[in-house]
Amino acid sequence: MIKSTHSTMILHPFTKPLSQAAPRIAASASSSSIDLLSQLRGGAKALASNAPFDLDLAKTRLEGLSYGTVTALIIGAALAISDNTNEKTTPVPDRENSTRRERVTIRLDNALKILFSICMILTVAFGIYTTIVFTLMNIYGHTALGLGLNDSFVAFFDACSKYRQFGFYSFICTLISFNVGWLISVILNYEGKMRWRMVAPALLIGLGGMFHYKAIFNLASSLIFANLQ
Repeated sequence: MIKSTHSTMILHPFTKPLSQAAPRIAASASSSSIDLLSQLRGGAKALASNAPFDLDLAKTRLEGLSYGTVTALIIGAALAISDNTNEKTTPVPDRENSTRRERVTIRLDNALKILFSICMILTVAFGIYTTIVFTLMNIYGHTALGLGLNDSFVAFFDACSKYRQFGFYSFICTLISFNVGWLISVILNYEGKMRWRMVAPALLIGLGGMFHYKAIFNLASSLIFANLQ
């Protein structure tokens, strides 16, 4: 299980050349700088106490925080699905005017509509948090590098460790809530036996995708992040 991580969405553009905007770019960093540059999950030990500050590595590190980009796409997809799914509950008719099967079907649809609404709300809420948190870290990180404030970049990135962890957990919650909501929307958009025929392949693909996501997380944890401890 991955203990922590981080991400971002939009890269901050700079108009000044690095040679002019950052005269101290080639300066050596302190040991805390090396500690930070080796952190890909919010906490790792120094690789070397006397290593020079690597600007390219720092920029690559920031550019690799791409969870926010994926989350922004998920938010857009969630809003589109919500617009095309009927979320309005239906009143349950009296026993005298309906059969037991009809009442059960309406109650099931109402429960699914409520659950769908909750999933979409959570998807957007978690997605917005993830996107904004990592966008801010990316913008200010690039700003520090662009101004040649290497030590400030290190201190800022290190201080944001817990927010990267929260952002990653928020990203996972976004994935889960979106997948569940998407499956429910397939059920709500069809009636009778057709809804179950349509949701079966969607469920298989969704579950397969979740297992693959988890496998990739585990591989990253064991093959990449474990080497930083």
